[in-house]
Amino acid sequence: MVHSRKEQEKLNPQASVKTSASRPNKVGLEGLPLLLALIVAFALGVLIQGRYDLYRAAVNGFVSQETRQRRKLKNILNLQKDSTWSRVKIQKITDHPTYTEELIEFIGQENSEPLAAYLLIPKSSTSRKFPAVLCIHGHHSTKENVAGITPSPYNINYGYTLVQGGYIALIPEIRYSQDIWRLEDPIGLNLLLMGKSLTGERLSDLWRCISFLRSHDQVDQDRIGVVGWSMGGGLALYLSAIDERVKLSYISCYFGTYEGTIMAVRQSTDNYIPGIKTFGDLPDVACLIAPRPLLIEHGSPDREFPTEIAKAAFEQVNHTYTRSGNGDKVKLVIREGGHRFYGDQLLPWFNQFFQSR
Repeated sequence: MVHSRKEQEKLNPQASVKTSASRPNKVGLEGLPLLLALIVAFALGVLIQGRYDLYRAAVNGFVSQETRQRRKLKNILNLQKDSTWSRVKIQKITDHPTYTEELIEFIGQENSEPLAAYLLIPKSSTSRKFPAVLCIHGHHSTKENVAGITPSPYNINYGYTLVQGGYIALIPEIRYSQDIWRLEDPIGLNLLLMGKSLTGERLSDLWRCISFLRSHDQVDQDRIGVVGWSMGGGLALYLSAIDERVKLSYISCYFGTYEGTIMAVRQSTDNYIPGIKTFGDLPDVACLIAPRPLLIEHGSPDREFPTEIAKAAFEQVNHTYTRSGNGDKVKLVIREGGHRFYGDQLLPWFNQFFQSR
């Protein structure tokens, strides 16, 4: 009597198990070399392109788009790697009723020129640490104007205003800015030939100034901000974007789009940065500051930075902050009076975020 296969399996279940076990395993390792090759190729591609930090990726996952953008901007600006001054010399100390004024000199690496700065420190009966602000002057102005030592037609004594409000103010000289056409312009053009920019060179100075503030025993490291007007506003904008140690920013009379500002009207050579358009636009730079507080002050009318261009550019920045739930940390203030510093929001803005402790 002939039984079907199913009937045989019912009659002898062990035979079924034996038959199944004796079948060859079709899930082999033939595809493993190809998989390994793909993994190695991806890792090599990542390393070559420099798109990710693999060590950080192993610990924290792949880095964010903002971090990659910040690195790209640093590379375009050619930021110098040495992050601190080698020495700091106090040249003069002047005592005022409510603060101390120090004229200091930063000494960099060998063959680099010293950089002069004023350091204004409030007097206090307590040993508490102060919030600090890096104050950056613009063209046609000086560190003495910002420190309130000499008057300025552009109303830029914001260092003096801040120290009176309880803030340490560091006010550095911006290299080569005092003679635009005979000094700054030829130096800036020569740097362009080497793929560098005056803005990048100056930002290296300002980066070290932030390091100095963080090392000062009277400064609260978590409350360091920056304020700048005109050229100083541009430097403050770029510095805040690339340096997350800056916790709060006040940008005056330097905002818009590249097409609507420096590409539309011939401006000083320091505004021209090789390859900056491959990064994006000024609003993209400002978006890297988010979610840290950012106030943009604009004077209208302004031939170099038209009001309508500034308004349109701000919409992108405002959208970035609002989308992440930080709409209260970004602000555009427009004042009538042209290209000058206004500052009516300066202390309120800093106090809102720095004096709450």
